[in-house]
Amino acid sequence: MKKSLLDDLRAANQYPCVSLLLPTHRSAPKNFQDPVRLKNMIKEAAQQLDTKLSHHDAAPVIEKLTELIESIDLEHVLDGMAIFVNADIAVKVDLPFEPEERIVVNDHFVIRDLVRTLNRFARYYVLILSEKKTRLLLGTTDHLVEHRGSRKNRDSQDDFYMVDTGRGGESRTHDGEIIKHAQKLDEYHRQFFRKVDNALGQHLKEESLPVVVVGTDRYLAFFKEVGKHGNNVIGNIHGTHDHTHLPELTSLVWPVVQEYMKSERKNMLEKLDNAVGKHKFAAGLGDVWRKAQEGAVHILLVEDGYFEKAILEDGSTHKLIYGPHMPEHGKCPGQLVDDAVEDLVELVLNKRGRAIFVEAGSLSGHDKIAAILRYES
Repeated sequence: MKKSLLDDLRAANQYPCVSLLLPTHRSAPKNFQDPVRLKNMIKEAAQQLDTKLSHHDAAPVIEKLTELIESIDLEHVLDGMAIFVNADIAVKVDLPFEPEERIVVNDHFVIRDLVRTLNRFARYYVLILSEKKTRLLLGTTDHLVEHRGSRKNRDSQDDFYMVDTGRGGESRTHDGEIIKHAQKLDEYHRQFFRKVDNALGQHLKEESLPVVVVGTDRYLAFFKEVGKHGNNVIGNIHGTHDHTHLPELTSLVWPVVQEYMKSERKNMLEKLDNAVGKHKFAAGLGDVWRKAQEGAVHILLVEDGYFEKAILEDGSTHKLIYGPHMPEHGKCPGQLVDDAVEDLVELVLNKRGRAIFVEAGSLSGHDKIAAILRYES
C-alpha cells in the first residue's frame, strides 16, 4: 500500500463511503470461513445502503462492492483486510495485523487501520534486476507484492523492462572498424540501469523507503556504479531470481530488512541518549505532543504496541489528558482521541519529522515514548 492511496481515501468526502474491515487467515483450516464471513459482510453492507439510500443510488455502489469482492483471491492474504468503495473508488488492502471486524457506511472512509500499517509496520522496496524483466516489489513485513506505482505515476518505466542484447564478441562495420560487442553491451547496461535508477527515483520521491536490490554480481555492480539512490539501498541478494516465487524470495529478503531495522533502532536509541545529554529531547506523551505541535520534533521514538486513548482539552491543541488523569466515563471536557500515539506519529510526519518504532521496554525510562528535538529545550 502506498501513501498516495491513503491520501486518496482521506480526501473522499461524499456519501456513501463503504468501509469493510475483517480479520483474514493465511492458511487452512482457519481460512475456510473467510469467504463466508466476507459474503455476510457484503450482505449487511448492502442492507445498510438500501436502508439509507434509494435503490437508484444504492445499486451502483453495491454492484461495485460485489465486483471487487469477487475479484479477491482469499488464498493469498495477510492477517486482515480493508475494503473501501464509493462512487469513484474500489480498493482492497491487505493488513499485516487483525483489525476489529466492522462495517461502516459514512461520508468518509475509516482509514485508521491503514494509518497503522503505514506507520507501525516495516515497508520497503525490492528491486529485481534481470535481463528478461526488471521488477519492483513492495514489501510490508514478510509479504511482497508486485508494485505498479500510484495512478499519477504510471508510465512505461514503472515496469522496468530489460531486453537481452545477446553475447559479446567482435564484428566489423561497413568501413572495417572493429567493434567489441562486450564493450558495447556494457555501455548498454549502464544506460539501461540509469533508466532503472531514474524510475526508482520517481517512486522514492513519492515515498522514500529502504530498498533491497536483487541480481547477479554483474548487474549489481553496474547498478551501483550508475545509481544515485545508494542511501536507500540497505542490502543486496546475489543471484538470478527471474522465476523465484514470492514466498521464497521473501524468505531471502525479509532477514535483510530485519537486520536493517535492528541496526536502525539501535542507532536511534544511541542518538536519543546523545540528545538527552544535550537537552534536545522530550519524553512522555504529554511533553512530546506539545513539542510536536510546535514543530520541534525531529525524530519520534515509540515502543511497539503502545496505544493511548486521550482527550484534547477544550480550546487547546497542546494540552492532552490521558492515563490516570482521564475523567470518569461519560465526562469528556474536550475532544476524545481514540489513539493519541497514532495521531502524534502522523503529526510528526506531516511536519517533516521521522517516526521509529522500537522494541517494548526500550524506552522504559521515558514512559514508552520520546523525541529527539530540532533544538535545545
